[in-house]
Amino acid sequence: MSDLPPPLVRFKANVKALTQICSELIGRAQKQGLTDIDLMTVNIISIMLENYDSKELIDQFITYSFPYWEQIRTCDEKFFELNAERIFPSYDNKTVTVFRELFSVRTKEGKLFITPEEKERIWKLFESLVKVSLHHIHESREPVVDRNTKVATYRKDAYNHVVKLPELIQIWKLKNLRFQASN
Repeated sequence: MSDLPPPLVRFKANVKALTQICSELIGRAQKQGLTDIDLMTVNIISIMLENYDSKELIDQFITYSFPYWEQIRTCDEKFFELNAERIFPSYDNKTVTVFRELFSVRTKEGKLFITPEEKERIWKLFESLVKVSLHHIHESREPVVDRNTKVATYRKDAYNHVVKLPELIQIWKLKNLRFQASN
């Protein structure tokens, strides 16, 4: 059994961390006069997240982001360009475009404002959202391992649009999955 907090807790914490990074980057870019991205909107989302239902938050992410998980896994920046609005449909479009804009803001010298390290932090957080979602789906399907055969099966059909869950678990290199043992 894993000592990790439940997926819903980890997911919400990672969304908050992502919002915090964006807020910091936008604040820094504004101080340098490089962007007019609305920092207040991002900060309001951070505040709203406190009261947002964790299950609803992860459900929306799974539903709307699933088609783009491979782009997230490969850190394909076209993901932000083409699909960011689709995976966060309950957010205001201006807010969602923050990601796209952060990846394109340039310094006065013409260099990208966001450093490779900051980009990597953002990608790691998006990757973590997918991984935690996979953990959540796995647990929602109530996995059981047969004590004799050691074969895992699921007792429930949850998130049916997420096909080939065992393959996705392997592709994303998930560990510490929780199982119940059958009699």
